[in-house]
Amino acid sequence: MTLQAIGLAAFATWNVGAGILATGRLGRWLALAGVPLVVLYSAAALLITQEFWIALTIYLPGVLLLLTGFCRAAGRNQNWFLLVGAAGSGLSLVSSLIQFTRLGINPDYLNHNALAHVVQAIALALIYRGIRHVTGSEFIDARTESVPEFLPTSG
Repeated sequence: MTLQAIGLAAFATWNVGAGILATGRLGRWLALAGVPLVVLYSAAALLITQEFWIALTIYLPGVLLLLTGFCRAAGRNQNWFLLVGAAGSGLSLVSSLIQFTRLGINPDYLNHNALAHVVQAIALALIYRGIRHVTGSEFIDARTESVPEFLPTSG
């Protein structure tokens, strides 16, 4: 169940990254591109292995897409809150690396699992700050004005 929950969280991360990167039809297609990834991951986690390394196969693409979205949006909008979100995405990758390499500070008080969760908590707080800006009307208005409409209008 834990691996499946990680898969759903990674799919949500993928969708947020897709929403930051693209709007309209392209954004929907990019979001839907994560569906086959989740289906393959879920089947592999249920039928092939329940080892933790498999979580990286679903988590890594989602976090990289979110990181790319934050960086690209920060370049367009030149807003530091988006860089805070990008820093959170990068720190989330560091958390996964800590967990995967089993790197801890103290085996009794701050082992690899505890350290990874502390780093992940900080990362999620930073991602939250970045996403708060992305969902604001100022960001959305700037995006919709700069994106050309691909569908012909009737009228």
